[in-house]
Amino acid sequence: MDRRSLLAGGVAGSATLLAGSASSQVRPGVVVHTLLKALPGQKDRLGQFIALNWLVMDRAAISAGLFTHAVLHAADAGEADFDFIVEVGYVDPGGYEAIADQFDTIRRAHVTRPVDGLLLRDLGVIVGERRFTPQAWA
Repeated sequence: MDRRSLLAGGVAGSATLLAGSASSQVRPGVVVHTLLKALPGQKDRLGQFIALNWLVMDRAAISAGLFTHAVLHAADAGEADFDFIVEVGYVDPGGYEAIADQFDTIRRAHVTRPVDGLLLRDLGVIVGERRFTPQAWA
């Protein structure tokens, strides 16, 4: 799905941002999944908000060499615990804690783009986070 479709029509499937080309991709030191649940009736808007804000900042973090990739996954229909997973590969095995100051610079430079006048707090909540250490890479 191209980015324009993702932003215009909600989020179906996954949107992926990667560092470098496939042949020169940096391997993550740690991968973190952030799970989000939309408030009633706000799933499409929450997906749009994540794409317009989180993925934009993630792209800057990829360019800065802080992240290896960022992926927005939409849960399959019927998933009760969450609606979206934002997957981020951190170059540093310390994850966010290791790059917090650098990412804060990116966050401060970003202008938040509401969706239909709504912000994250109006659209959904973070319901969990999972941390993974990559064991093999193909």
